[in-house]
Amino acid sequence: MFKKTNSNSTYKKGNHGYAVTSIIGTDFGINPNASIYYETSENLIKSVKNLHNNYGIKLINMSLGPVDPYYQVKKAVQNLNSSGIGIKYYDFDEKIMISHQNIKELLHSFKILAKAIIYYTYRDNKQIYRASDTQNFYKAIGEYALENDIKIIQSSGNSNDEVSEYMTNNDFLNKPQFLEDGRISKNKIYRAFKSFFNLAQNWQSDLWPNEDERNSNINLIYVIRVILDKTFDDIRWIYKGENTNWLRPFNFDSFLDVNNKKRIYLML
Repeated sequence: MFKKTNSNSTYKKGNHGYAVTSIIGTDFGINPNASIYYETSENLIKSVKNLHNNYGIKLINMSLGPVDPYYQVKKAVQNLNSSGIGIKYYDFDEKIMISHQNIKELLHSFKILAKAIIYYTYRDNKQIYRASDTQNFYKAIGEYALENDIKIIQSSGNSNDEVSEYMTNNDFLNKPQFLEDGRISKNKIYRAFKSFFNLAQNWQSDLWPNEDERNSNINLIYVIRVILDKTFDDIRWIYKGENTNWLRPFNFDSFLDVNNKKRIYLML
């Protein structure tokens, strides 16, 4: 039996929980007689207390994946209070040829690059990802569970991200637009991104006719811009009144060293 509860007037709408818990409470589930309570509040600590205090729940499954630093940057970009994030670059390289056909391919490469940079610099920049806030949040849930004899199952979390094989090698950077004299060039990558950004702004309606898809991809490009601007040109975007003074001096040559990159990723 499914029972949907809500401890807050503002909550996420959706039926994802029904699918996740169906393995337990359905006719063919582990316990067909189980009562499944589905809580949709944004405040997870409040949700746990609501389920326990008001419904006597003692076993709670939660999507509490590890901190995803790239997602934290994405959230920050969504709260940018600078209108300049969408303004085109004036110093882009007109000689870098980019066609309609390879815009999406380049977007994929720039996304991998942005993620790779975030994870590569994670240990030096934990404060921007609010890692301590997340650890304190986990601690608060754990303490409440111990005090009230509740069992919390921590599943992977939908926003969980991982260091992919693409990020650990440099194959995604072996593109004509990124090479200078046959070598991967930091300057060529950044100049190519500026040209790419301007063209994506011009062609966005043609590239992504669907409005939701278009908005999603443009926001992704803004996320990439924030990361590459800071990495390659020390341009700091402002959000929530804070200066994004993160990413310590970035050694691109060290980043290109595959063995060094793998070593750093293994320490995460």
